[in-house]
Amino acid sequence: MESPLRRFLIVAAAAIAFVVIAWTAIIAVILTVGGVATVQLHERSEGVRLFVPVPMALISATAATAGFLAPLEADELVEISGDVDLGEWEPFIDALFEGLEESPDVIFVEVVDHGDLVRVAKKGGKIRVEVEDPDLSLRVAVPIRPIRRTITSLIH
Repeated sequence: MESPLRRFLIVAAAAIAFVVIAWTAIIAVILTVGGVATVQLHERSEGVRLFVPVPMALISATAATAGFLAPLEADELVEISGDVDLGEWEPFIDALFEGLEESPDVIFVEVVDHGDLVRVAKKGGKIRVEVEDPDLSLRVAVPIRPIRRTITSLIH
């Protein structure tokens, strides 16, 4: 016959294991569905290397919360003269992002000057910004689909 303490410890261990597995699955789903934006920084003279993955779900939630806490009218986001409804631009924004998602990889802008490089490109479903100079390397990659969802939700 099992003691009540042993039975309690077995149930508690099973509950803890379930919670850990459930949270791992939830985090995996969030990262898979929303994607991850990444920032990589290498400061060569000091030898500093930094890699920051940011779940797009966090960015979308932050944007939604910011809009909820301090609601702005769409025309307050940009300086517009006259009576313009940014909601009218939603079909254009949808078409723009759909085109970005479906287009092949492309370099939008590339500037090389005296060993310095700035490049903005679409590669593998992400918008990528790269900045290189003799002392610094900065790379930012943001998935396109979550950007589209975030911007569309902010227009509404």
